[in-house]
Amino acid sequence: MTTEEALIHVESILDAKTFSNIQELVFCRAWEGLSYAEIADRSGYDAEYIKQVGSQTWQLLSQALGYKISKSNCQSVLKRHANRNSLTITQANPEFKISSELIGEKIKIEHRISSRLLFIVLLF
Repeated sequence: MTTEEALIHVESILDAKTFSNIQELVFCRAWEGLSYAEIADRSGYDAEYIKQVGSQTWQLLSQALGYKISKSNCQSVLKRHANRNSLTITQANPEFKISSELIGEKIKIEHRISSRLLFIVLLF
């Protein structure tokens, strides 16, 4: 799961709540494996402030998922959560694949036509 995919998944989990810009920055850089000190150095913020924002970010996610989220386990927990909410159906024809990814209220359908892949996103 890429950083962007993880962020989209998190936004769907948070529903009406959203990350602030700094929470998004900390989440994305933490997802990429950076330490709080590295995030602070690269963004120009104080390291203690970044740690505080990180703590608030993991608390927000923990409340939304009902499971303890931390910087060290966020990738494994969110990947498992995303996998549990995915469904893939493949027909006998290898050129046709329907993949429904249920993240929040989004459903993605893929249809392969020769070498082209058509993406359809339905929003309810």
